[in-house]
Amino acid sequence: MTQSSANAAKFFDETGSRCTLQAGKYTVEVYALRYVHDLSFQLDCEATLTTPERQRAQELRAPGAQSAFIQRRACLQWLRGTAFGGLSPHTMKAKAVGSPANDQAISMSSSGAYAVFAASSSARQLGLDVEIPDAPYDTLRLAEELFSTLEIKALKEADPKTANALFYRIWRLKEAALKFHGCGLTQGLNSTRFIPNCAGHIIVCQKTRRGLHGSTAPAFFEGRVNNVDLALALPAMPGDEGLWQVAKATQRVQSQKLKTKTSQIRFGT
Repeated sequence: MTQSSANAAKFFDETGSRCTLQAGKYTVEVYALRYVHDLSFQLDCEATLTTPERQRAQELRAPGAQSAFIQRRACLQWLRGTAFGGLSPHTMKAKAVGSPANDQAISMSSSGAYAVFAASSSARQLGLDVEIPDAPYDTLRLAEELFSTLEIKALKEADPKTANALFYRIWRLKEAALKFHGCGLTQGLNSTRFIPNCAGHIIVCQKTRRGLHGSTAPAFFEGRVNNVDLALALPAMPGDEGLWQVAKATQRVQSQKLKTKTSQIRFGT
C-alpha cells in the first residue's frame, strides 16, 4: 500500500460512519461519507484511482463534481478492501476495481454533501438511493414530467406541507429499483410504481417474474443514516412483507459516529 493509499484509508476509517440495517430478512451494512474540501486529501484519493477513473474525473466540469467523484471512487476501492458487506478477499479480487458501484456487491448513491454505500453479503442484488430535498426544485412539475398518473394524483392530493417530502420518498424508491435492475431513467422509471395511501404507507405496484433464484421483483425498504433518508431494493423472499408495501429498515448496530476534522463543502450531483 502506498503512503497516499494509507492516508486516504485512515481518513475514511476515522471520519466515515458505519452502521448495520436490518431490512426484512437481509442484513445490510451501510457506510456514509461526507465530502470534504481538502487539497491534500483529494490528492491522496486521486493517487488510488485507475487511469480510466482519473480520465473520467477530468471530464467533469460542474463545481465540486470532480472532487466528489474522486472521493467516491477512492472510498469505494477502500470499502472493497475491508470486507465491506462480508465480502471475502477472493470475491473482491474477482470484481474489477473499475466496475460500476451498483454491482451485486456494493450499491452507491450520492446527494448533497454525502456519498452513501450499502452492501449485503446475503443478497445477490442491491439497489440504494439517497436524495436530500433541494428547495429550488419544483417537485410537482418534475413529477408531472416523470411520474406515473397515479403517483402524480397522490402528490396533488397530498398535504402541501408534506408533498415535497413525499416526492423525494417516491424518487428514492424509483432510483433504488433502477439500480437493482441495472437500468437507466429512460428504460424503466415507471416500471415500478409507488402509490401512497391514506395511512401514510407506500404500496408497490410491479410486475413479477420467476427467475433462476426465485422472483425477480425486489422488496423495498426505507431507512435513515446520519439524518440522511435512504431507500433499498433487495431480492424478495417468499413471505417477505416488504414485497407489496414499502417496509422499514431498522438500525441494528452503530459502530462509529461521523466525525468531521476538516472544512466541508456541499457538492451537487
